[in-house]
Amino acid sequence: MVDARNGKRFVNELASRRERSEAEMKCVDQQGKPVMPFGFCSEETTVNRPGFKASFREGTVKKFDTVEALAKFYGAPLEPLKQQIAE
Repeated sequence: MVDARNGKRFVNELASRRERSEAEMKCVDQQGKPVMPFGFCSEETTVNRPGFKASFREGTVKKFDTVEALAKFYGAPLEPLKQQIAE
C-alpha cells in the first residue's frame, strides 16, 4: 500500500487487518483530512481471482496500463513510486 502524497509504501500488506487499518488512518494531510492510500498488483494477479471481475465492473478497482498513469490518477510522485516497485 502506498501513500499518495509521497509515493512510498507505508505498511506491510500482509499485516493484520487491524495494523493495516490503523496505518491507513494515519494518512492525513496537514489539515487533518484523510488522504486515501492505494494498493496495486499486476494484471496477472487478477486473472484467477473471481472477486476482481466484480470489482472492475463496480469501479472499485481500476486498471492502468503504465505506472505513469497510476501515479497521475492518484497524484503520487512518479520517481518514488517507481523506486518502491523496484524494491
